[in-house]
Amino acid sequence: MHPAQIYRPGEPDLLICNTPPEHCVHASTPILTREGWKTVGEITEDDWLFCPDGLSWPVLSAWEPDGEVNLYRVTFGTGDEITTDANHKWIVHRSRTQKPVQMTTLEIMNDLRSQNGQLKWRVRQAQMVEFPERDLSLDPYLLGYWLGDGDKSGARFSVGDEDTDAFLA
Repeated sequence: MHPAQIYRPGEPDLLICNTPPEHCVHASTPILTREGWKTVGEITEDDWLFCPDGLSWPVLSAWEPDGEVNLYRVTFGTGDEITTDANHKWIVHRSRTQKPVQMTTLEIMNDLRSQNGQLKWRVRQAQMVEFPERDLSLDPYLLGYWLGDGDKSGARFSVGDEDTDAFLA
């Protein structure tokens, strides 16, 4: 495990992400950086991580925990999984109208289902990530068009009459 602290420029406090004992996750957990996906164990002070607000922030320090940590596999409704400890803090809610609350993995496990057997808690969905602007070798719209209407065997597009004007623009 290799958690990281995140700094928000211009703000007086640190935003602490994945800092034990509150947020231990397994070193093999994938995490999105500005340079692409890495595992938590690969994160260094040179990285910028995306937080739930969709913005990226620089890593100030990274460390390895002392001793053993009991880990749990958490499976989401999408089938995605994360391995974390009992004290990992989650922002959860019971319904779209309920105010989000912070709970640990253990608290959720001990109050997982309602009386009728339905899962009680939903994890707040992260915001869309915002990568910094950069020059790309191919226009993103053109890439999307090629992926949707391109020809993998050559440099051709299939364009319907109703899309010709938009394509040429």
